[in-house]
Amino acid sequence: MMEAYRWEKIQFQNVNKVYPNGFHAIHDFNLDVDDGEFIVFVGPSGCGKSTVLRMLAGLEEITSGKLLLDGKVINNRPPVERDIAIVFQDYALYGNLSVYDNVGISMKVQHQKDTAIYDKVQQAAATVDIQQYLNRLPGQLLVDRNSGWLWHVPSFVIPRHS
Repeated sequence: MMEAYRWEKIQFQNVNKVYPNGFHAIHDFNLDVDDGEFIVFVGPSGCGKSTVLRMLAGLEEITSGKLLLDGKVINNRPPVERDIAIVFQDYALYGNLSVYDNVGISMKVQHQKDTAIYDKVQQAAATVDIQQYLNRLPGQLLVDRNSGWLWHVPSFVIPRHS
């Protein structure tokens, strides 16, 4: 297993994403995230939340601007070297797995210890106040689509480091 890199700061500096068809999805995006900060992107469908997170994870190319981890530009670094996992809302959840298993799946795939996975999942759940839902399946969570609770928050990032 590859040694995880523990980053201290993420920076987006004047980041733009323009697709080949000319659609300008992200305009001059700037953001600094320090170690220990918890960030949630909320907005209407199509506003760029997922695109920003996909660029962070290396799943989407940055058209212009800089993405830095600890002051080093990582625009061209492959996803595996970024050591960042992303959890998206219901359309990317495994319907046959509990909320707990969905949140912890990237750590499980990396063969992290069960105790470490448990601690990180519990910490993430406590942060967004969903501990009581960890044993439920995703389909059991969307009973009231007007409730406005967690699953209407589009995504959050969990660093994969120990």
